[in-house]
Amino acid sequence: MSASSKFVAGVQRSSHLFAAASVVLLLLCCSAHADDITHQVFASYNKFMPAAFGDFNSDKHTDIFAIEQDKNSGTCFVKVLLSYVDPPLLRPDGPNCTCPGGNIKSVVPGDFDGDGSLDLLLLSVRPDGLYDVYIAWGNLKILICPTEKILTVRGQPLMMDYNGDMIADLFGEDEDNTRSFFLFSTKRGPPDQITVISETPLKPLRIPSSHGFVDLDGNLAADLFVTADGQFEIWENTLSGFFLSETIPIPDWATVVGQTAFMDIALTGTNVPITVLCRKEDCTDGQIYVWTKSLKSGMKEFVPVGFSLVEKTVSWSYPSNSHPVYPYTDTISLRVADHDLDGYPDLLLTLIDSSNKPQVVLAFNRPCSGAGCSDHERQFIAAWDILSAYPDSVLATFFDVFEDGRVDTLILHKDKDDPEQYVMSANTDTQQYDAMFLKVLVPSGRCYSECKNKNVPYGTSPAGPTFRYSITTGDTKGLQVSLATQLSQSSHMALQLPFILFGLGRNWNFVETLEVGLPIKDTPTSNYGFYNKTSLTVSTQSDRFFTSVSASTFPSVRNFTQIIPNSQVIVIPYPMDKPLNWVTKLYITPSKALKMTAAALLAVCLLVAVVIAVLHYREKQEDKKEKLQQAQTFHFDAM
Repeated sequence: MSASSKFVAGVQRSSHLFAAASVVLLLLCCSAHADDITHQVFASYNKFMPAAFGDFNSDKHTDIFAIEQDKNSGTCFVKVLLSYVDPPLLRPDGPNCTCPGGNIKSVVPGDFDGDGSLDLLLLSVRPDGLYDVYIAWGNLKILICPTEKILTVRGQPLMMDYNGDMIADLFGEDEDNTRSFFLFSTKRGPPDQITVISETPLKPLRIPSSHGFVDLDGNLAADLFVTADGQFEIWENTLSGFFLSETIPIPDWATVVGQTAFMDIALTGTNVPITVLCRKEDCTDGQIYVWTKSLKSGMKEFVPVGFSLVEKTVSWSYPSNSHPVYPYTDTISLRVADHDLDGYPDLLLTLIDSSNKPQVVLAFNRPCSGAGCSDHERQFIAAWDILSAYPDSVLATFFDVFEDGRVDTLILHKDKDDPEQYVMSANTDTQQYDAMFLKVLVPSGRCYSECKNKNVPYGTSPAGPTFRYSITTGDTKGLQVSLATQLSQSSHMALQLPFILFGLGRNWNFVETLEVGLPIKDTPTSNYGFYNKTSLTVSTQSDRFFTSVSASTFPSVRNFTQIIPNSQVIVIPYPMDKPLNWVTKLYITPSKALKMTAAALLAVCLLVAVVIAVLHYREKQEDKKEKLQQAQTFHFDAM
């Protein structure tokens, strides 16, 4: 066989070997399961209660604000776990404060003085059920721990931006049961109180509350969703104020009402309220409902979304007053994120088994088919096994541990060695390696390079920015659209991430459009307020509070086109009144599929190089033998 023939045969054999190796690699990747990464994330410090997420030191990495109880002294601390790029990824190196009031029930990060750094609002519950509000002022490095309360409220308030000035405000009831806005300014101290004006009597706010500052009409301006006794209220946000656009009565048969969350459940480009309603006190018959148009009746109503509480032979229920009270189970909470990055948001929720033991469950958003899908086109399918390795778990929340656009899970569960102690664990799913994502963040626009702390305000994520993207998919669906609002909720340990992470599925196309909308008024009005208006046709007396609203002035919107998938888009709305001049930054994260393709290509090149080297060596050896044979041949010319 000639050397060239040997080379061709060698290349063919190498290609077969590479194909076999590729198949083995693919099987290994596809058969991978969720991995526990607790030690990599927390090391030995994982005995704390997570309260909120935020970027405290403005380094574009998400930190954790935690509540820790010293077992020996009983002292309560609020700590900042800073995020690092090397393990352990979250460390208790940040500042901490002793819990003011001794019993902190909620931590709300926000910029309450407009200086471009993150502050912490702390809610301490009193024996009479009222909440004292404290603020720990931050400057990226330290916290000025509070010594005096600045406010007392009934129930846990909602953080929002009332007047569009990028300084965090609050909505709730004061201690006299009066609905109010509490406006903060650049002067650190007690906020200004603005009482809600209403033409008709307003019902008391429900406790526990699940208010939301979220876009519900698709105009990219965050509206106010209010949970009151016996009803939900939607107050539409306009250029001059809020008006009551819709009242949603809670069904009389609902004896237990869970916390309301918001999601674009079917990728329609609009958010819908979603909650759990139970007929029985023990919530064994609880169902997930969304307020939307029913496929059956065509009318807006509470539509049940399929979710089975039966796992083989085990029956589950939702937390209620009929069950023992565990941490984070005083309300039925639904935590929303796209775990598998297929474009449809999924749920994390806590259930109770027949022996009154809690367990967190991940539920995937899937198409609904069959006889039970006459009302809604989507359903939730529980993945019972993914988090079953964490028994007696009371909380699970979404988190991007590696800042790579992949949704991981943090779980709070009982310590196996100490049943009286709860510990944190971290879990990552390695199966969704080829799904695309789009990560969007809007920080404060009050300053940029001239911020008081001389740092770009990446960590000051305000409540209310709304994002909507559209992408052309490779399947028969065509255009895929989804909408979400940043930090739409803050009370009762909402544990929302300070950014929005959209899943794009296995779509390698450019994101055709990304719309970023903020409820910023380019011409501030002195009479901006909160008014009860039941229709768009108003009396002359009310007309003076409402001006014509054009899409070009409210909300402030910026459109982006042709964005590369697996990107993080940071939009700094500075200056706030000029959307075309907003500062934008784009960071691209290579996907695992791209890395594997590059590794496979490198492996092929190395294998071909080895084959060429071997064949070249063998050719040299053959040439050497031929020369030796020729040297030993008798030369007749020499005679």
